[in-house]
Amino acid sequence: MKLHRNPKYLKWIRSRNCAVTYSQQDVVAHHLRSIGDAGIGQKPSDYLTMSLTQEKHQKLHNMGEKAFLYENEIDARLYVIASLMIYSIDNGWEKKFMEKMMDVIEELENDNDK
Repeated sequence: MKLHRNPKYLKWIRSRNCAVTYSQQDVVAHHLRSIGDAGIGQKPSDYLTMSLTQEKHQKLHNMGEKAFLYENEIDARLYVIASLMIYSIDNGWEKKFMEKMMDVIEELENDNDK
């Protein structure tokens, strides 16, 4: 499986507020392994990232991603979806994004009908 790399998206993630403290100081992009598509020793897709301050990022690594997300009441999947939607709007791609989302919803509905 090809892992998506997008330095422009990572720069955008680092420009956002921390998902926990809402601070914009020292924000880094954390690659979410709990929902990632990478193998052992690989980073997940750049699109599966979360904005965290350096301090919170270190805490996440110390306690483990799943425990950190649980403690901070963060749903990683919803965070990623919301980030991608905002990124699409910020870049003027909302129509293209919504068309793709409708395709995905239709596929999900078709899968449920089986």
